[in-house]
Amino acid sequence: MLRRLWLFGVLPVVGLGASAAWWATALPGAGALHQYAPTAVPAGAPFEIKVLAGTWGEGNAPHGRYRDWSLQLLKNGEPLGVPMAPTNTAREGDRVAVRFVLTAPALADGQPAELTWQLRFVFDKQPKLVAGRHAIAVSR
Repeated sequence: MLRRLWLFGVLPVVGLGASAAWWATALPGAGALHQYAPTAVPAGAPFEIKVLAGTWGEGNAPHGRYRDWSLQLLKNGEPLGVPMAPTNTAREGDRVAVRFVLTAPALADGQPAELTWQLRFVFDKQPKLVAGRHAIAVSR
């Protein structure tokens, strides 16, 4: 009887627990983005939007999980030009730093403008669209 309990009770539970623990350590965690951009820029001036992309948990490093970056600049909610590829992508500690260097548009009518942006990228083979964190005021 004790042998049956050991064979059909304890061993399967221990084996299942060990395999679940092994499987869970190989799972990658979720991702996180931190966006850095100025709040105001003069018209015609260059500026940078920097994105730090990271992951938590075990599994692949973030540089292998994020790919195909682009940024669409919007002026007063309307697309401004075509989506841009990053100017530079590099590692920063345990994160990937993605930099976009842009130029603020000229103000033909003299009225202040508001810029926003949208990021497109692929994370773990899933396309993502993320809005910029805040508006950027463009003035003379």
